[in-house]
Amino acid sequence: MPVSESIGKDLNGCSQCQQRHSCIVANLLTPKALDRFPGFSRHEAIYIRKQRVFSQDAEFSTCYIVKTGSVKAVSVDSKGNEKIVGFYLPGDIFGWEGIHKGQLPCSAVAMERSTVCKIPLDHLEQVALSRPDFLHSMLKLMSRELNTVETLAVLLTRYTAEERVVAFLLEMSQRFAERGLSANSFRLPMNRTDMGNYLGLAVETVSRILGRIQQRGDIILRGKEVRILKPERLHGIFDRSDEPGSDCHEEAGGVFHPIFPEQHKNPPFRTRRSETNRGALKALRLV
Repeated sequence: MPVSESIGKDLNGCSQCQQRHSCIVANLLTPKALDRFPGFSRHEAIYIRKQRVFSQDAEFSTCYIVKTGSVKAVSVDSKGNEKIVGFYLPGDIFGWEGIHKGQLPCSAVAMERSTVCKIPLDHLEQVALSRPDFLHSMLKLMSRELNTVETLAVLLTRYTAEERVVAFLLEMSQRFAERGLSANSFRLPMNRTDMGNYLGLAVETVSRILGRIQQRGDIILRGKEVRILKPERLHGIFDRSDEPGSDCHEEAGGVFHPIFPEQHKNPPFRTRRSETNRGALKALRLV
Protein backbone atom coordinates (compact mmCIF):
# COMPACT_ATOMS: atom_id res chain seq x y z
CA MET A 1 0.00 0.00 0.00
CA PRO A 2 1.19 3.55 -0.66
CA VAL A 3 2.35 5.74 2.21
CA SER A 4 -0.62 8.06 1.60
CA GLU A 5 -3.35 8.43 -0.99
CA SER A 6 -5.90 11.08 -1.89
CA ILE A 7 -8.91 10.65 -4.14
CA GLY A 8 -11.01 13.30 -5.81
CA LYS A 9 -12.16 15.07 -8.93
CA ASP A 10 -10.54 18.42 -8.10
CA LEU A 11 -7.72 18.85 -10.61
CA ASN A 12 -6.71 22.36 -9.57
CA GLY A 13 -3.50 20.72 -8.39
CA CYS A 14 -2.86 19.63 -11.97
CA SER A 15 -3.00 23.21 -13.27
CA GLN A 16 -0.35 24.16 -10.72
CA CYS A 17 1.79 21.04 -11.14
CA GLN A 18 5.36 21.52 -12.33
CA GLN A 19 4.83 18.67 -14.80
CA ARG A 20 1.72 20.18 -16.41
CA HIS A 21 3.53 20.79 -19.71
CA SER A 22 4.68 17.16 -20.08
CA CYS A 23 1.65 15.44 -18.49
CA ILE A 24 -1.11 14.62 -20.97
CA VAL A 25 -3.86 15.19 -18.38
CA ALA A 26 -2.60 18.42 -16.85
CA ASN A 27 -1.67 19.83 -20.25
CA LEU A 28 -4.98 19.19 -22.03
CA LEU A 29 -7.61 18.89 -19.34
CA THR A 30 -8.27 21.93 -17.19
CA PRO A 31 -10.66 21.72 -14.20
CA LYS A 32 -13.18 23.74 -16.23
CA ALA A 33 -12.95 21.33 -19.17
CA LEU A 34 -13.57 18.39 -16.82
CA ASP A 35 -16.90 19.85 -15.73
CA ARG A 36 -18.28 18.01 -18.77
CA PHE A 37 -17.21 14.70 -17.21
CA PRO A 38 -18.76 14.45 -13.74
CA GLY A 39 -17.38 10.97 -13.10
CA PHE A 40 -13.74 11.85 -13.80
CA SER A 41 -11.38 11.42 -10.86
CA ARG A 42 -7.67 11.45 -10.12
CA HIS A 43 -6.05 9.45 -7.33
CA GLU A 44 -2.71 10.60 -5.95
CA ALA A 45 -0.48 8.25 -3.95
CA ILE A 46 2.98 8.44 -2.39
CA TYR A 47 5.39 5.50 -2.55
CA ILE A 48 8.72 5.09 -0.79
CA ARG A 49 11.87 3.69 -2.39
CA LYS A 50 11.57 0.04 -3.52
CA GLN A 51 7.81 0.02 -2.95
CA ARG A 52 5.64 -1.47 -5.67
CA VAL A 53 3.13 0.72 -7.45
CA PHE A 54 1.57 -2.38 -8.99
CA SER A 55 2.52 -6.04 -9.48
CA GLN A 56 3.04 -8.12 -12.60
CA ASP A 57 -0.05 -10.05 -13.76
CA ALA A 58 -2.36 -7.87 -11.67
CA GLU A 59 -5.67 -6.91 -13.26
CA PHE A 60 -5.41 -3.77 -15.36
CA SER A 61 -7.86 -0.92 -14.89
CA THR A 62 -5.78 2.19 -14.27
CA CYS A 63 -3.18 4.35 -15.97
CA TYR A 64 -0.41 5.92 -13.90
CA ILE A 65 1.48 9.20 -14.21
CA VAL A 66 4.63 10.10 -12.31
CA LYS A 67 4.19 13.42 -10.52
CA THR A 68 7.45 13.46 -8.54
CA GLY A 69 10.29 10.99 -8.18
CA SER A 70 10.87 8.11 -10.58
CA VAL A 71 9.61 4.58 -11.25
CA LYS A 72 11.05 1.54 -13.01
CA ALA A 73 9.16 -1.23 -14.80
CA VAL A 74 10.40 -4.75 -14.04
CA SER A 75 9.40 -7.94 -15.83
CA VAL A 76 10.06 -11.40 -14.34
CA ASP A 77 10.20 -14.45 -16.61
CA SER A 78 9.19 -18.03 -15.79
CA LYS A 79 12.68 -18.74 -14.40
CA GLY A 80 12.57 -15.83 -12.02
CA ASN A 81 14.96 -13.63 -13.99
CA GLU A 82 14.26 -9.92 -13.61
CA LYS A 83 14.53 -7.54 -16.56
CA ILE A 84 14.06 -3.79 -16.32
CA VAL A 85 12.04 -2.66 -19.32
CA GLY A 86 11.52 1.03 -18.64
CA PHE A 87 12.26 4.07 -16.50
CA TYR A 88 9.61 6.71 -15.87
CA LEU A 89 10.28 10.32 -14.91
CA PRO A 90 7.87 13.08 -13.80
CA GLY A 91 5.18 13.59 -16.44
CA ASP A 92 5.53 10.09 -17.90
CA ILE A 93 2.44 7.88 -18.17
CA PHE A 94 2.78 4.13 -17.63
CA GLY A 95 0.82 0.97 -16.95
CA TRP A 96 -1.32 0.98 -20.08
CA GLU A 97 0.61 -1.97 -21.48
CA GLY A 98 -2.07 -3.97 -19.68
CA ILE A 99 -4.79 -2.83 -22.07
CA HIS A 100 -4.10 -5.72 -24.47
CA LYS A 101 -4.75 -8.68 -22.13
CA GLY A 102 -6.35 -6.92 -19.21
CA GLN A 103 -3.31 -7.81 -17.08
CA LEU A 104 -0.17 -5.85 -16.28
CA PRO A 105 2.84 -7.47 -18.03
CA CYS A 106 5.34 -6.12 -15.51
CA SER A 107 5.68 -4.64 -12.05
CA ALA A 108 6.31 -0.97 -11.33
CA VAL A 109 8.64 -0.06 -8.46
CA ALA A 110 9.47 3.37 -7.05
CA MET A 111 13.21 4.14 -7.31
CA GLU A 112 12.91 6.90 -4.72
CA ARG A 113 10.13 8.57 -2.76
CA SER A 114 7.63 9.22 -5.53
CA THR A 115 4.17 10.66 -6.03
CA VAL A 116 2.08 8.86 -8.62
CA CYS A 117 -1.26 9.97 -10.06
CA LYS A 118 -3.76 7.24 -10.97
CA ILE A 119 -6.60 7.70 -13.42
CA PRO A 120 -9.02 4.87 -14.30
CA LEU A 121 -8.81 3.91 -17.96
CA ASP A 122 -12.55 4.19 -18.49
CA HIS A 123 -12.36 7.82 -17.34
CA LEU A 124 -9.67 8.54 -19.93
CA GLU A 125 -11.70 6.75 -22.58
CA GLN A 126 -14.71 8.90 -21.73
CA VAL A 127 -12.70 12.05 -22.28
CA ALA A 128 -11.05 10.71 -25.45
CA LEU A 129 -14.43 10.08 -27.07
CA SER A 130 -15.32 13.77 -26.73
CA ARG A 131 -11.91 15.36 -27.18
CA PRO A 132 -10.18 14.49 -30.49
CA ASP A 133 -7.06 16.38 -29.41
CA PHE A 134 -6.83 14.27 -26.25
CA LEU A 135 -7.34 11.07 -28.23
CA HIS A 136 -4.66 12.13 -30.70
CA SER A 137 -2.20 12.81 -27.88
CA MET A 138 -2.90 9.39 -26.36
CA LEU A 139 -2.32 7.68 -29.71
CA LYS A 140 0.96 9.56 -30.11
CA LEU A 141 2.11 8.36 -26.70
CA MET A 142 1.16 4.78 -27.52
CA SER A 143 3.01 5.03 -30.82
CA ARG A 144 6.07 6.28 -28.97
CA GLU A 145 5.88 3.28 -26.65
CA LEU A 146 5.84 0.91 -29.62
CA ASN A 147 8.80 2.76 -31.08
CA THR A 148 10.62 2.38 -27.76
CA VAL A 149 10.28 -1.40 -27.77
CA GLU A 150 11.59 -1.68 -31.33
CA THR A 151 14.49 0.70 -30.78
CA LEU A 152 15.50 -0.91 -27.50
CA ALA A 153 15.67 -4.29 -29.25
CA VAL A 154 18.08 -2.76 -31.78
CA LEU A 155 20.09 -1.13 -29.01
CA LEU A 156 20.53 -4.42 -27.15
CA THR A 157 21.44 -6.54 -30.16
CA ARG A 158 23.39 -4.31 -32.54
CA TYR A 159 25.18 -1.73 -30.44
CA THR A 160 28.44 -2.01 -28.57
CA ALA A 161 28.52 -1.77 -24.80
CA GLU A 162 29.97 1.75 -24.97
CA GLU A 163 27.35 2.88 -27.48
CA ARG A 164 24.58 1.61 -25.23
CA VAL A 165 25.88 3.51 -22.21
CA VAL A 166 26.42 6.69 -24.22
CA ALA A 167 22.97 6.42 -25.84
CA PHE A 168 21.48 6.07 -22.38
CA LEU A 169 23.25 9.19 -21.08
CA LEU A 170 22.25 11.26 -24.10
CA GLU A 171 18.64 10.10 -23.91
CA MET A 172 18.43 10.95 -20.21
CA SER A 173 19.94 14.33 -21.06
CA GLN A 174 17.21 14.92 -23.64
CA ARG A 175 14.46 13.83 -21.27
CA PHE A 176 15.60 16.23 -18.57
CA ALA A 177 15.84 19.04 -21.13
CA GLU A 178 12.24 18.36 -22.23
CA ARG A 179 11.21 19.00 -18.64
CA GLY A 180 12.89 22.40 -18.58
CA LEU A 181 15.90 21.11 -16.64
CA SER A 182 19.58 21.20 -17.54
CA ALA A 183 20.58 18.87 -20.35
CA ASN A 184 24.20 18.80 -19.24
CA SER A 185 23.91 18.55 -15.47
CA PHE A 186 21.46 16.10 -13.91
CA ARG A 187 21.00 13.30 -11.39
CA LEU A 188 20.30 9.78 -12.61
CA PRO A 189 17.50 8.25 -10.53
CA MET A 190 18.69 4.69 -11.14
CA ASN A 191 21.83 2.97 -9.84
CA ARG A 192 24.51 1.29 -11.97
CA THR A 193 22.97 -2.15 -11.44
CA ASP A 194 19.60 -1.05 -12.82
CA MET A 195 21.30 0.74 -15.70
CA GLY A 196 23.21 -2.40 -16.59
CA ASN A 197 20.12 -4.58 -16.33
CA TYR A 198 18.23 -2.28 -18.70
CA LEU A 199 21.10 -2.13 -21.20
CA GLY A 200 21.90 -5.84 -21.03
CA LEU A 201 25.33 -5.25 -19.47
CA ALA A 202 27.08 -6.31 -16.30
CA VAL A 203 27.34 -3.60 -13.66
CA GLU A 204 31.14 -3.87 -13.87
CA THR A 205 30.99 -3.11 -17.58
CA VAL A 206 28.79 -0.07 -17.02
CA SER A 207 31.12 1.27 -14.31
CA ARG A 208 34.21 0.64 -16.43
CA ILE A 209 32.75 2.42 -19.46
CA LEU A 210 31.57 5.40 -17.41
CA GLY A 211 35.01 5.63 -15.84
CA ARG A 212 36.66 5.53 -19.25
CA ILE A 213 34.39 8.27 -20.61
CA GLN A 214 35.16 10.38 -17.57
CA GLN A 215 38.91 9.85 -17.98
CA ARG A 216 38.62 11.20 -21.52
CA GLY A 217 37.13 14.37 -20.09
CA ASP A 218 33.71 13.98 -21.70
CA ILE A 219 31.76 13.78 -18.45
CA ILE A 220 32.16 14.25 -14.70
CA LEU A 221 30.56 11.73 -12.33
CA ARG A 222 29.80 12.21 -8.65
CA GLY A 223 27.75 9.21 -7.60
CA LYS A 224 24.48 9.56 -9.51
CA GLU A 225 25.25 13.15 -10.47
CA VAL A 226 26.28 13.53 -14.11
CA ARG A 227 27.77 16.54 -15.81
CA ILE A 228 28.25 16.32 -19.57
CA LEU A 229 31.21 18.45 -20.62
CA LYS A 230 31.48 17.51 -24.28
CA PRO A 231 28.15 16.28 -25.71
CA GLU A 232 29.55 16.45 -29.24
CA ARG A 233 32.21 13.91 -28.23
CA LEU A 234 29.54 11.56 -26.94
CA HIS A 235 27.65 11.80 -30.23
CA GLY A 236 30.94 11.19 -31.99
CA ILE A 237 31.29 7.78 -30.35
CA PHE A 238 28.63 6.50 -32.72
CA ASP A 239 30.53 7.70 -35.76
CA ARG A 240 33.65 5.81 -34.70
CA SER A 241 31.85 2.49 -35.06
CA ASP A 242 32.52 2.73 -38.82
CA GLU A 243 36.27 2.96 -38.36
CA PRO A 244 38.58 0.01 -39.14
CA GLY A 245 39.25 -2.26 -36.20
CA SER A 246 35.91 -1.63 -34.51
CA ASP A 247 34.41 -5.05 -35.31
CA CYS A 248 35.22 -6.60 -31.92
CA HIS A 249 33.39 -4.85 -29.12
CA GLU A 250 33.44 -5.01 -25.35
CA GLU A 251 30.43 -6.68 -23.78
CA ALA A 252 29.31 -7.79 -20.34
CA GLY A 253 31.24 -11.05 -20.70
CA GLY A 254 34.18 -9.65 -22.66
CA VAL A 255 33.27 -9.69 -26.37
CA PHE A 256 30.12 -8.51 -28.06
CA HIS A 257 28.72 -11.15 -30.42
CA PRO A 258 26.58 -9.75 -33.26
CA ILE A 259 23.27 -11.24 -34.33
CA PHE A 260 24.97 -12.69 -37.41
CA PRO A 261 28.22 -14.24 -36.09
CA GLU A 262 28.98 -15.87 -39.42
CA GLN A 263 29.01 -12.38 -40.97
CA HIS A 264 31.03 -10.80 -38.18
CA LYS A 265 33.40 -9.07 -40.60
CA ASN A 266 30.61 -7.50 -42.59
CA PRO A 267 27.26 -7.75 -40.78
CA PRO A 268 24.39 -6.14 -42.72
CA PHE A 269 23.62 -3.59 -40.01
CA ARG A 270 27.06 -2.04 -40.43
CA THR A 271 25.94 -0.25 -43.57
CA ARG A 272 25.75 3.50 -43.02
CA ARG A 273 26.15 2.77 -39.30
CA SER A 274 26.65 6.35 -38.15
CA GLU A 275 23.39 7.49 -39.75
CA THR A 276 21.54 4.51 -38.27
CA ASN A 277 22.97 5.27 -34.84
CA ARG A 278 21.80 8.86 -34.88
CA GLY A 279 18.34 7.88 -36.12
CA ALA A 280 17.95 5.23 -33.45
CA LEU A 281 19.16 7.56 -30.72
CA LYS A 282 16.63 10.16 -31.79
CA ALA A 283 13.88 7.55 -31.75
CA LEU A 284 14.90 5.93 -28.46
CA ARG A 285 12.55 6.67 -25.59
CA LEU A 286 13.17 5.07 -22.15
CA VAL A 287 9.54 5.41 -21.08
